Order: sequence, then C-alpha cells, then structure tokens
Amino acid sequence: MHGLVRSIQRSQIHLTPGQTIGNGICLVKSKWLQVMQHTVQLDSNPKNNVNDWIFIDHHDRINGLVQDSASTNDDPRFLVFRQFKYALEGKESLVVIAGIIEPGEEAKTAAVREVHEEMNGIVCETFEFLGRFI
Repeated sequence: MHGLVRSIQRSQIHLTPGQTIGNGICLVKSKWLQVMQHTVQLDSNPKNNVNDWIFIDHHDRINGLVQDSASTNDDPRFLVFRQFKYALEGKESLVVIAGIIEPGEEAKTAAVREVHEEMNGIVCETFEFLGRFI
C-alpha cells in the first residue's frame, strides 16, 4: 500500500520570561528528552527569582497524516492506528503518525520513516508539508 504523508513539524523555540542564572540541575536525561531545573531572574529584585523553573528540552517532532491511497482529494480518508496510552489508564487510543526527528535528519525523512515503522511497512511516495508549530 502506498500513501501520501502530510506532515506538521514542531519547532523548538525556548522562551523564558527572564534571564537564566547558572547552569541548572539536570533532573532527567534520556535519548528522548532532558528535564532541567533552573533559577530564573525575572527582574532586578532577587526576591522575585524563580528557583524551580522546569525546562523540558526534546528533539523536534513530526506528526503525519497518511491519506489512504484508495481515497481522493475530494473525499480524503486518513489512516490512524491504535496505540496504548499510559495517560488513559492503560487504554488504547486512535492516533496519527508521530515521532522524533533524529539529530541531522530532515523532517521529510523522519515522516517517511515513522510512517514505515508505525504503519507496518507503508511506503509514502508523496509528501506534502502542512506547516510548523511551536
């Protein structure tokens, strides 16, 4: 089966309301993400510093909609799959393709790879970029 992958890429832009003081403390570090605790100076008054500013840094990600090759642009159908979700108390949910963009990997390459991995070998021959969000 072949499909069209329509992809949205999340961009990393890190904004804090003030200035970070020091290097922070790494609370969690894995190949998927890093959680840091920082002190942030909001203004010139040290009493207003936030000593437990939590910052989560993770790879850019893609979300992809895979259009069923048997559907048309006038009446599109998209493929989803069932995935176990811890946040749903062990229940399954219908989801679209999603995954990380590996360091040095292009968004399109990641989208095509994720579709192949998560949709049992589907190869997408067409790619349509839908946009980027922060």
